[in-house]
Amino acid sequence: MKKVLTCLTLVLIACVGAVGFVGCDNKDKTTHVGSLETLKTAIEQGGKITLDKDIASVNETIYVKKDTKLNLNGKKISGDLTNAEKPVMFFVNGAELEVDGNGSFEGNDCYIIATENKDSSTAKVMIKNGSFIAKNSATAVHAYSGEVKIIGGSYENTQEEGKYYGSKYLINRQDKEQGQSDWKSSIEITGGSFKGFNPADNGADGEHTNYVPSTYEATKGADNVWTVSKKK
Repeated sequence: MKKVLTCLTLVLIACVGAVGFVGCDNKDKTTHVGSLETLKTAIEQGGKITLDKDIASVNETIYVKKDTKLNLNGKKISGDLTNAEKPVMFFVNGAELEVDGNGSFEGNDCYIIATENKDSSTAKVMIKNGSFIAKNSATAVHAYSGEVKIIGGSYENTQEEGKYYGSKYLINRQDKEQGQSDWKSSIEITGGSFKGFNPADNGADGEHTNYVPSTYEATKGADNVWTVSKKK
């Protein structure tokens, strides 16, 4: 009898271990996508996503509701949201989005990435690198609520002359509501380059808005591009 119980115990331990390994494999699995539809499906499921091809013709908001690590893999995501209900290409709702892989985004008439808290969950975005071009839009990255951290990448908007606000709101967070004392969002910039926009001294949230921590600095270079780096 003892031998039978011992065997059963070992089998159970082996099964639990096997299930654990399967769980780890699923957690670490990377989904490769090469079309808009497969990208949407992958983002609905969350997890690690790698682009294998450029993805164009995004014409509606893609909601990020599960934690996602998006590896652009040197590829480009582009689209036009002129007729979209919500002018946001990637809208992070109460989840975490990490962007990596030195690819690029190009969005016409929209915010490229925006954050919003959902059901008491804080939306978080971390951008490690990549190129962000907002065409005919004032803002590339916008925080309605939640947390945005930018540690790299290049950012600019291209607008028709005299339209919108220039680069004043290139990176921006939602204005406070009447009577609201604290911001519902935070933006921290510790790297990257920004055309026509000084992350350490701008007018996005009022005069002299500063998104740069005290141990970092923004330096102006050629073509009115500001670069953020750690102080020496």
